[in-house]
Amino acid sequence: MTDHFFRDFRTAPHLHDGPLGVYIDDFAALLQEQGYSQQSARLQTRLVADLSRWLKRQGLGANDLSAQRFKSYLKYRKHHLRPNRSDVSALQKLIGLLRARGIVERERPRPLKGECERIEKSFEQYLSHERGLSQATVVNYLPFVRQFLLERFGSDRIR
Repeated sequence: MTDHFFRDFRTAPHLHDGPLGVYIDDFAALLQEQGYSQQSARLQTRLVADLSRWLKRQGLGANDLSAQRFKSYLKYRKHHLRPNRSDVSALQKLIGLLRARGIVERERPRPLKGECERIEKSFEQYLSHERGLSQATVVNYLPFVRQFLLERFGSDRIR
């Protein structure tokens, strides 16, 4: 499937290095299904390939992925490669794919700490279930909601 986005035969072998290499074609197929442009799909696929090589260097497997590992990888990426604003969204798609395949466990939801988090979670569910927005879109909207609530209400009770 990666050959749909990468026509250069020299690129393909490097995409399949590391523990995520066996999922690269599935990831590329997901991007094609979701209608991503060739350029966007290439960027996202290269990101996953880079994450795979990073995991390999760390001695980790695909089943070792977690939110904390993503943060560590993004921190590494920020220092060594030029980050892209769609990196987090691409990694969210990857983790969804791996969870659907049973490779990575679903994270247990942590208890909500405050009113702001409760409202944010409620809005997230509204966007996903009622409006039918993709997870990538929802993930991109939530920081704006959080910022609005904090700027508008601060630590006061939300009305």
